[in-house]
Amino acid sequence: KRSQFLTLQDSIKQGILWKTLDLLNDDPPAEGLHLIFLRNNILTYYSPPLLQPALKKVTESLELEGYLIIGAKEKLPGTATNMQPYSRYPQALIRRDRPWRVHNEE
Repeated sequence: KRSQFLTLQDSIKQGILWKTLDLLNDDPPAEGLHLIFLRNNILTYYSPPLLQPALKKVTESLELEGYLIIGAKEKLPGTATNMQPYSRYPQALIRRDRPWRVHNEE
């Protein structure tokens, strides 16, 4: 019977940096990341004043043309103008060279 889950070969896992972070207080583990999975996290649970700085840290740690994968029911706020949908996969976004738009809550 085939599993419904995907797995990575051990040789591939060795080159991956696996981290769990507090996105409000921790700095990203690196810059120029190729891929970030951000599912069931800040987009779901953070209020806009907390979401903006945390999401900015995440998206700016991606390299240009790096990918951000979000949950199926999640959406990025309009301030994340440096991220654009990738092809027909709405949960896959790609970083483009656009500035982050500052959103001021009154």
